[in-house]
Amino acid sequence: MIVKRTLLLLFTILFFTSFGNDRDVKKMVKNQLLDVYFSAEDKQEIVKIIQFTDSIVISKCPSTSMNNSYHLYMDSVWKQAQNHNMQEALNILCINHEKKINFLHSLDESLFYEIWRYNIFKDSVKIKGEYVKIENPIIQIDLRPNNSKISNYFKAVGNSDEKFKEIFEVMSISGSLGIVWMGTYNNLDKFDFSKIEDRLWASLILLTLDCDIGTLLDRV
Repeated sequence: MIVKRTLLLLFTILFFTSFGNDRDVKKMVKNQLLDVYFSAEDKQEIVKIIQFTDSIVISKCPSTSMNNSYHLYMDSVWKQAQNHNMQEALNILCINHEKKINFLHSLDESLFYEIWRYNIFKDSVKIKGEYVKIENPIIQIDLRPNNSKISNYFKAVGNSDEKFKEIFEVMSISGSLGIVWMGTYNNLDKFDFSKIEDRLWASLILLTLDCDIGTLLDRV
């Protein structure tokens, strides 16, 4: 009986969080600063991006609010890292690679290239000092740190939000997501995932981070 009640409560949380979330995300993108950098069509794609990562976060960390679900999910990286090194923690928690790539291929191509860039490994990759042949191309992505719609948007956000100012100053210098995501995880207490800029940034982080190439080879 207790198990049935627990399952019913979990199902109820998942249903109402997901149902309410679809409406909330569409409200969130009605944002004046987003309008400066993104077209109405772009914003429809941004809704899809956020809803995709929302569905994964909700399934793994159901809660009564998306803000809490994201905090639980992002915090779990550090909990895993207490027993593993950070890359091993990411290997455990990163979004299924094939599912992610299939989703990214469904996005409008012009918006995709305003957010990400591709790294495609076709013939061989270097793992632990040795070149390993690969049968099928492996795709990895990275955020565009400069002169893109997404970077210009977050730089503008940084004018009134110190954490994003720091994030994109470092990212502009490093040229990639690189160490920036670790700074994000170190400052999770400063994030409110009910805000469009914080939720979008979390979505981009979760979609961009990937397993190490050796783990990907084992999984594809």
